[in-house]
Amino acid sequence: MAELQQIHRLFEEKEKSIKEEILREVEKVAEREMKLFEFELFYSLLLQNKETAKWVRDKRQKDWKKALEDAHGDIEKAITTFAS
Repeated sequence: MAELQQIHRLFEEKEKSIKEEILREVEKVAEREMKLFEFELFYSLLLQNKETAKWVRDKRQKDWKKALEDAHGDIEKAITTFAS
């Protein structure tokens, strides 16, 4: 009986740990998405000037290529780098 209670307790602890880790990861993803949304919204409102808009597009393209290169082609890592 004591063994069963110990197994049950260990299971509950592991379940809690997994749920906490999942929540942390979801929060990270949500934060990245909000930063990207904020970036897009902010710059879309400010970039009425075509020259400035072109400069920003070129800069973002350059930054994306560098992030992808630094991540050795891993898109997930590149997105994280690019968004931060």
